Parts: sequence; structure tokens; C-alpha cells
Amino acid sequence: MLNPLTPEEIARDVISEAEAGASIVHLHVRDRRGNLTGDITEFSRTLDLIREGSDIITQGSTGGVSTLSLDERCAALNDPEVEVASLNMGSASFGDGVYASKFTEAGIISQSQSSKLSFRCTLKSRFS
Repeated sequence: MLNPLTPEEIARDVISEAEAGASIVHLHVRDRRGNLTGDITEFSRTLDLIREGSDIITQGSTGGVSTLSLDERCAALNDPEVEVASLNMGSASFGDGVYASKFTEAGIISQSQSSKLSFRCTLKSRFS
């Protein structure tokens, strides 16, 4: 089975998973071909369709290996249906961009992620 790409396919799968017990969905901003993009048109349509059939928590991705700018990578924060967003730490945060200010501006709760123990210790001391 191929990965769902259209808003209708993605929404159908998300609603099905919510009905099976999922409480949160993590979504990347992609176009109809599956490419990462800063254009939230298809993403917003997907969220609208999900909202019609479920109250699942929606988490927008700001990460992933990409050539997108910081603003483009944070495009998910511009849709009011996004309740939580991933905040990648360390080696996944490419370049000089600072994500934290984008989350504050959008009023979005960040889920901090790190695969490095040193970053986890820093997060614990900073946010405890």
C-alpha cells in the first residue's frame, strides 16, 4: 500500500487511526506529490477534513532533512488547527535559525525532541 498523499487520503487514514484509539497525529507540510513545502494549502485542507471527522490532537512537524528555510520549515505553525509542534534539538536543527521564537509567536506548545543525552540534560535543567 502506498503512503497517502492527498488531503482526502491522509484525513481518511488519520480518522481511521483515531477511531482505533490514536490520540495524536504528527503531520508534515507536503504537496500532493509528497514533497516538503512551505505552502500550507494542502496541509490546511487536510486538517479541515480531519477536524470534520475527529478531535484527534494535531501536531505539525517543523523538522526533517530539507533545503527549506526556517520560515518554510515552520509553516505548520501558521495553521490554527495545529495544537502542538515538534521542536527538534541539536543536530536536527540545521543552520542558524532559532525555532523557539517561532513557537512563541504562533502560540503553539512545543514538543522537544532529542536523541542526544547531552541535549536532554540541557533541556531538563533549562525547563525544570
